[in-house]
Amino acid sequence: MFKAIGKYLSNVFTKTEHEISDKADEVFTSSSAGIKAGFAETRDNLIRNINEITNALSQLKAMIAQKGQQLETLNQEEEDILQALEGIVEVLSENENDQQALEDFTRYDARKHEIDAKQAELETDIERLEGRLSDYMLDLKRLQQEKENLKKEEAETIADTELAKAEIALNQQLAGLETSIDRSPINAIRERTRNLRAKAEITAEIAGTDAQRSMEKYKQLGKSSAAKNKALELARARKAAKSAQEAGQTPGTPQQQKNQERNL
Repeated sequence: MFKAIGKYLSNVFTKTEHEISDKADEVFTSSSAGIKAGFAETRDNLIRNINEITNALSQLKAMIAQKGQQLETLNQEEEDILQALEGIVEVLSENENDQQALEDFTRYDARKHEIDAKQAELETDIERLEGRLSDYMLDLKRLQQEKENLKKEEAETIADTELAKAEIALNQQLAGLETSIDRSPINAIRERTRNLRAKAEITAEIAGTDAQRSMEKYKQLGKSSAAKNKALELARARKAAKSAQEAGQTPGTPQQQKNQERNL
């Protein structure tokens, strides 16, 4: 029977330790009401287990008390036998041939040995049961303390859960705001403006390059035209000088001709 009680209590403690984890599903964790329901169920299970263990321990105490009463009865019987044996010894000291006294001594002495053996057995049982009772009482106190701690744990769990939900909601809200800002019209305007500015800078660079190229082209054309005109004027002046010489006119000194050509 004691082995059965020990096995039962062991199963109860194991079940109690895993009670919350076995019940931690979506129903009990989705809301404050669910958390309260989960803790209430766990608390009810603890109370039921505590009551069952208390009843079992009460039976264990009753058995210890019963064995204690048996031991007390045997102790009293042994005391009576010892007194009887003392009286028999007194009788035999006067008449060693008293057969009735000898038979009574033998019978009482045998009973005393039986009592000694039974006393030793009862004392061993009581010591063992009291050790178990002490261990089970500690386990019972642990369960009772766990039941008391559930109240505080329930309040803390609900507060932590609500705080976590609020934090998640806030994070989601902030994430939504960032997404909304990213998709707002002003971002499209800013992007368009940046593109236009880049395009304007590129076209300005291209326009500046074309203007410079045109300027260089015209300058080259101008230089070429001026050189041609100068060459023609020099040629005409030289021709005029030759014509004047052939006509007998004084064309001027060579130095004067060079100066005239230099002025062209």
